[in-house]
Amino acid sequence: MSQHSKTTPKAIKQLHRTVNKTLKDADLFPKEARILIACSGGPDSMVLLDVLQYLNYHRKAQWTIGVTTIDHCIRSEGDTELQLVETIVRREIYLSGG
Repeated sequence: MSQHSKTTPKAIKQLHRTVNKTLKDADLFPKEARILIACSGGPDSMVLLDVLQYLNYHRKAQWTIGVTTIDHCIRSEGDTELQLVETIVRREIYLSGG
C-alpha cells in the first residue's frame, strides 16, 4: 500500500478520509480486529476491500482481513469478477507478506 500521490484523485482521498472518520467515530474495528469481507468482485465490494486495506496500513492497525467470494448469479460478469477477486487477494497476500 502506498501513500497518496500527487496524481491520486481527490475523490479517492476524500473517500479514505470519510471512511476513516466514520470508523473512528463509531468505534468500529479495534486495532486488532478480524474482518471478513464478502466480495463478489463487483465495484462496491472491490472498493470496500481496497479502502479497508489502505486504512489498515496507514492507521498502522493490525487488522486481519479475510475475503470470501460470493457470486450472486445476477450478472453475467460474475464468474470473471470472482477470478478477479482471487487474483487481487493472492497478489495482496503476497505483497503484504501474509
